[in-house]
Amino acid sequence: MEFEEKKMDEKELLSFKPAKASEIKLYFWAILCAVTVIGLPITIILLLTAWARIVSTQYRITNQRFFKQTGLIARHEEEIELFRIRDVKFYQGIIQRLFGIGNIIVISSDATSPLLQIEGVHNPREIKETLRTAYREARSSEGVRNAEFLS
Repeated sequence: MEFEEKKMDEKELLSFKPAKASEIKLYFWAILCAVTVIGLPITIILLLTAWARIVSTQYRITNQRFFKQTGLIARHEEEIELFRIRDVKFYQGIIQRLFGIGNIIVISSDATSPLLQIEGVHNPREIKETLRTAYREARSSEGVRNAEFLS
């Protein structure tokens, strides 16, 4: 009964996918291969790989958990309870910055996913801040406190 009540209180805060520009390296190699007639099959394979990576990845943030779902046919889902998240940071390289995308790294105390990468998403700073706010609220509601040891 308690589990059902908790699940009913769970609300989706944000759902997002990697940006099409996140596979810029594959697009670059596909263009180079397309220049040659022999490279056409390789170009098709590279473009299909980029498409599959983008379409098969989904991220979701609720007020209690963070989900990463991957796979076209077979599905793999990673889940982290928000109160287990310790820190969130993002990285944006030069090319990524030009396209308005970036990578986010979630650091948690979760045994199965202590470090989770979110790659090539639009508005990485906004997503990071949404996640940060959500995990701070979850930690507060669960009564979890940070303990730092100074030497």
